[in-house]
Amino acid sequence: MKLQFTSSAISDLKNISSYISDVLENPAAAQQLLSTLMTACTRLKDHPYLGVTLKQKYGIRKEGYCIACNRHLIVYKINPTTVSIIRILDTRTDCLHILRAFPMEKS
Repeated sequence: MKLQFTSSAISDLKNISSYISDVLENPAAAQQLLSTLMTACTRLKDHPYLGVTLKQKYGIRKEGYCIACNRHLIVYKINPTTVSIIRILDTRTDCLHILRAFPMEKS
């Protein structure tokens, strides 16, 4: 399967990196976390059903799956030939509120 990132997921990655690198002043940790998140995303190409459905995890009626990676939640959809990364959220935020309000964009 191919791996795609929505514009929201790309923005999430940039924000995560900027916060750790600039606000926490730890660029090495930012790079390490991005590498870990990308490894988890890449693993989904070969094992797309590794995560749980959003309905199982949060009880919401949105199409998609999620998987935890460190303190982040990778939200994705499975299409016939593509795994589309929708969002990458910090689990210390109100993920349920964000996911309920967020339209699941098409890849």
